[in-house]
Formats: sequence, C-alpha cells, structure tokens
Amino acid sequence: MLRWRSNISPDAPALKAGAVEWSYGELQENVSALSAVLISRGIRKGDRVALLMYPSERFVALAHSLARVGAVAVPLNHRQSTPELLSQLRDSDPSLVVHDRALDAKAKELGGRDGGRRSASRRWERVSELTAEPALGGHVVGGHVDASSPHAIIYTSGSSGAPKGVELTLSNLLWNAIAVGFRSGASSKDTWLLCMPLFHVGGYTIIFRSVLHGSSMVLHPRFDPRRVSRSLEEDGITLVSFVPKMLSDVLEVRGSKPLNPKVRSIFLGGGQPPAQLLATISKRRLPVLLTYGMTETCSQVAVSDALTSSREQTYYPLLPSEVAVTRPGTKGPVKFAIPGDVGEIAVRGPAVFKGYWRKPALTRARFRAGWFLTGDLGVQQRSGGHRGHATEGFTILGRKEETIISGGEKVLPAEVEAALREHAAVKDAVVIGVEDAKWGKRVVAVLEMRAEFRGGRPSAQELREFLRERVGRFKVPKQYHFWSALPRTPAGKTLRAAVLSAVERGENQT
Repeated sequence: MLRWRSNISPDAPALKAGAVEWSYGELQENVSALSAVLISRGIRKGDRVALLMYPSERFVALAHSLARVGAVAVPLNHRQSTPELLSQLRDSDPSLVVHDRALDAKAKELGGRDGGRRSASRRWERVSELTAEPALGGHVVGGHVDASSPHAIIYTSGSSGAPKGVELTLSNLLWNAIAVGFRSGASSKDTWLLCMPLFHVGGYTIIFRSVLHGSSMVLHPRFDPRRVSRSLEEDGITLVSFVPKMLSDVLEVRGSKPLNPKVRSIFLGGGQPPAQLLATISKRRLPVLLTYGMTETCSQVAVSDALTSSREQTYYPLLPSEVAVTRPGTKGPVKFAIPGDVGEIAVRGPAVFKGYWRKPALTRARFRAGWFLTGDLGVQQRSGGHRGHATEGFTILGRKEETIISGGEKVLPAEVEAALREHAAVKDAVVIGVEDAKWGKRVVAVLEMRAEFRGGRPSAQELREFLRERVGRFKVPKQYHFWSALPRTPAGKTLRAAVLSAVERGENQT
C-alpha cells in the first residue's frame, strides 16, 4: 500500500509527529531504508519482532517495514506489568525486541528475567540504533507480499480474562481500511488524529487506513485531553477515534466551546458509552459514529449513528462484513436467531482474523462454518434477507461469559450497568456475580462516583428504587460497593476480572 501511495502522491503530507513531518515520499524512503536494516539484522519472513515503544514516526516506519519484509509485528503494552509482558514475549517468541530509550529500564528488567532456551537468541535493540544506521544493503522499495500471511500479533486487552495473541494479516488491515473508507468517505483531503495506543487494534489500524486513502495523520505520543483539544483546532483534523473516556475527557476540557466544524467523523468504540455522554453527543450534535468490533475483527465491523439512536443502539455492518445473531448450537451450520430473540453475535468476512497465535483448539472453538463467534450477546432487529447473509441491524447486550445466573434467572450486566449510569451520581459501573449459597450468584454493583457526589453518595436503597423503575426486580443488585476509581485497560475498558477478584477477596477500594 505504501509503495503504491508514494508513487501516486509522493509530495502529499503523510505524517506529523511532534516536530517531524514526512510526506509520503519521505515515509517511503524511511521505510525502504529501515527494511534493508532489518534484513541486515537477519530478520526474515515469519520472524516476530516485538515493539516496546511509544507512538512515534519510528513506530509507524517499523510497522510498514515489517510488512515489507514479511515479518510479524508484536506491539507490546508498555504499561503492563513485567510478568504480563514476559508471558507475551515467551508466547510470541520474537527474534528481536525493539524499544524506546525512555523504556530502557523496562527493557533491561525484561531482558534480565527473560530466561530459557528460546530467549538465548533473542536480541534487544533501541529503535534509535536501527533508524540511525545506514541501509548497508541498499533500499527495499517493496514488491509482492503474501497478504494472507500474519502481519501482526496483537494481544487482546484482557478486560475479562487472560490476553490472547490475535493474528492479523495484511489482508485484514486492507479490508478494514476499505470498509471504514466506504462508511466515512475517507480521502486524501482528510487528516486523522491518532491519539490511541498503537498496541491496540483501534490505533494500529489507522496507520494503514491513512495510507490506503492518502490521508495525512497527526500522531500523539500519548493521550492528553488538552493537547488533543488544541490539535482538533490547529491541525485541520477531520477524522478521529476515541473510546468513551477519552471523548468525555476532551469534552470536559473544552467546556462549552463548540467542536471545530472540520471534524466530520468521531469513531467511538471500546464499549457502550454512558447515558450522560450519549445525551451530550445528541445535545451538541457531535458527528459521532458508535463502533462495534474487537481485535479479532481487526477493529470495527459495524457502526451506529449516535444522533439517531435510542438507548439501545442499533448497529449496521460495514461492507463487506456480515454480522448475524445466532442460536445456540455446537456442530453443523450456523442457526440464525429469530428477530427479537437473544443470541450470540457472529461475524464473517475478510476483516476477521486468521486465528489465535499457537492456540489451534481455541481458534476452532470460536469458528463455525466460516462464522466467528464473538462471545457477545445481541438481538437481531430484522430479517437479514437471504438466509445466512444477515446484514440488517442488531443491538448488543453484553458478553455471553459475563451472564449471571441468579436464582435461576439470567442477568446481563451490561443492561444493569447502563441503567446505573443514568443516575446523576454514577460515573461508571461494573455489575458482577459473586458466589452465594442462596442465589447461586449474587448480583453485586461496583460504582465509580462522580467527584461532586463522593461525599454525598446515594444509599443502596435509593439505588435499588432507582433501578426498579428501569430493570426487572431480579436484576437489581443486592449489594453495592463505592470506589473512587474503577481499574481500566489503557484503552479505557473496565477490568471486570480485577473488580470481581477484589470483591471476592473483600478488598475495600473506597
């Protein structure tokens, strides 16, 4: 994609990262030289290269260079603990780990504890050493690549369990870029603001979307709401991706100041936005598209227009992906749910991932007859036309694995959490099921309160009465915990497993 783009528009702006500004011709030149350096280091097709780096122009160049030589990028979350990172290093088994100078201490600690036969040949290098070295073997301008081979192993956020390595191909990235382009009308006139982490699929895919459409990209090393707010005004931003907390922080910084009218699409993913944020979006007529997707689907595969949606947003698949709500079944063809019935959301199409890295049994368990079973529960809104080609709207209810069976009744946490967020004092909520001798699982709510209400928070009885007007009585939590902050992933998702573990241990986080 980059070689093609640089031939078409070599002088067009490609990337701005701090003081660095590259045209597509300059990006191609840097990538060509870096590809030759990687080859001189012995990196070959199929080798894994881990990236322990902050977002930067060097990260972008490495992503393209690894694609060019056929190696597999393994972006690492530098915010994770040493044991978590060691687990991912040993699982992905990279030949080379590239790190930023600012992460020298983290790299040294990881290298010192990365023992074993496989790790003996693992090399660690600063990215500055790679990018500063002349291309002794000449330039690698790019040619034919196998788009079906793995390009990246991106570890899932692990918000409800242990992270898994998701294999994404160049074909996955290409089709994601095409799908988002069809929906948003992305073109060479656009400028993406990339302030998402690059070790998550929501940020990583923008690197390739911008190249396909010839858009320019403004890259921030980390999310800072004040800097993002300025960038929206000063950098001609037209497209941006956020998770709900990021958008809330930016809007808080901006206050009543209207959004720059040049911003024509805000992609909002990473979970259901709180009701108050949706109300703000509607009131201010913000150009927000709610997105549904995951690492396994190479980011979004469906969107919902926030300005025309009710409390239960209806999502529509992005071309050419198909999304359907399925009935339970263990073998044979996929059975589609009757419109209005609850079932598991399934996806098929060219953006769906290759498989879980070194987990063939898990990969087989998550696919049936070409459909990827997402583990999310949803409701099909209308018939999808031809049977097996469901492309109509659907709503999302929450994760199947999070369903709580309490007293024989099924409770979907996402429904109760959405209702709790409608309370003026509640900033965010996690609803979990705790073992209980009487109920099997006791429904428990853990709440993050808004700062202005922390001293005068509502009573448990007040919350129960509030909920009984919105959800069935059996869904109302029997117990409430008030925390100053909920634990989150870097992408802003609440760490449900960590919340459950803390509650089960009797920890008080108030």
